[in-house]
Amino acid sequence: MIRKNVLSYDPSVAVPFIAKWEGENGKPVLKAYLCPAKVWTIGFGHTTGVKSGMVINTNEAYDLLEKDLKKFQDELASVVHVPVTQNEFIALLSWIFNLGLTPAVRNSTLLKKLNESDYEGASSEFPKWRKSRGKVLDGLVNRRRAERELFDKKECGND
Repeated sequence: MIRKNVLSYDPSVAVPFIAKWEGENGKPVLKAYLCPAKVWTIGFGHTTGVKSGMVINTNEAYDLLEKDLKKFQDELASVVHVPVTQNEFIALLSWIFNLGLTPAVRNSTLLKKLNESDYEGASSEFPKWRKSRGKVLDGLVNRRRAERELFDKKECGND
């Protein structure tokens, strides 16, 4: 198992995993919509500059996702101070992409345990991040389960 700095990974490795959770059945949403957190969203969870009535095409959705993932990778690197495997990187990038780098995320037990190299302890924190606006959402329960499973998955071969 090879662990590397968060910035060592190409964020595009996370596209298939994150697209599955951010789109509609793995496909981008091409017309702006209000997500459960009441934020205008388009494509694969893109929110910056999105307004009601906005429409994009599939290529634009993937381009926005790639740009967003690079931004979130930089944010992730600012709070993760230990090396991670590629699977851990993808799970963490998905988690922070979904939540944003909020004060709650910055001060989370998940990051505290991870930065203490308690990878098992960090993994056990994923299921706790299942609420939006105070309500448990089935989609978040399922996403956190998938993130945790990926985080825990041992990798075969090279990263």
